[in-house]
Amino acid sequence: MRFVPLVALLFAQTLGRQRRVIFGVPLARGELPYLTSIVARFPHHNAGEGTLCGGSLIASNIVLTAAHCLLNEETNTRATSLNVTINDFVLDQPDKGEIAVPASHFDIHPQYYEAFESAYDIGIIFLAKSVPICEGENPIKKKPFQIARLPFNVTTGWPLMSDSGLESSACYHSGWGVTKS
Repeated sequence: MRFVPLVALLFAQTLGRQRRVIFGVPLARGELPYLTSIVARFPHHNAGEGTLCGGSLIASNIVLTAAHCLLNEETNTRATSLNVTINDFVLDQPDKGEIAVPASHFDIHPQYYEAFESAYDIGIIFLAKSVPICEGENPIKKKPFQIARLPFNVTTGWPLMSDSGLESSACYHSGWGVTKS
């Protein structure tokens, strides 16, 4: 598998753990149409549980994410199912223009298995179907490499207040991708 060389900072959040984007500002709806939310389910999860991560749509059927979103390092088990939502702005309610698609399969950078090092924390998700490439609500034609161009100093995610719930279910972004547990 050939991995696309990108500088992308991804926000990942395991449900049940407190972690949030700090010093962030709310995004405008449609500002990042390539943003995806990913719910990964693992064998150890109870019904309805999952790991929430973010990703970027880099082609009409491919999402770039972090390998740690797809592999449980404690048990060394891969996710058994992935549900991806493109153009997801508010996590706890359907958004106009969002598209939910299951993954057909995924790959993890082969060197990530060896040391779980952040340099190889790269995962690629292949969607079960292609989705229209959108800028907000309007489909546009772009070359795949243009979709993946992210500013170097931007991280996106959904901030959490505590183990009990979301501080805000609207997407935030911050410079340099600062997250704090």
